[in-house]
Amino acid sequence: MSFEPSPARRGLDVLLRSLPFFDVIEIEWQADGPWLLVTLGQRSEGDAEAWARHRYAIWKTTGAVHGYNADGSVTDDLVLAP
Repeated sequence: MSFEPSPARRGLDVLLRSLPFFDVIEIEWQADGPWLLVTLGQRSEGDAEAWARHRYAIWKTTGAVHGYNADGSVTDDLVLAP
């Protein structure tokens, strides 16, 4: 039994360490796809629970973190490396 984290988990850890002031809003593991989809939130000031949302896609086999294009597709350019 291995206790080594998967590349996707290492990518998530790098992302969370780089943005410690953002909250995790949503994580989706694509069962039939290559991505771990992550939405982080930057909380608004005040009493309302509202966040500016920032979406990232982590390549499951390498842990590479990518952003999104305006059309909703994943960027080719790497945002963070594990």
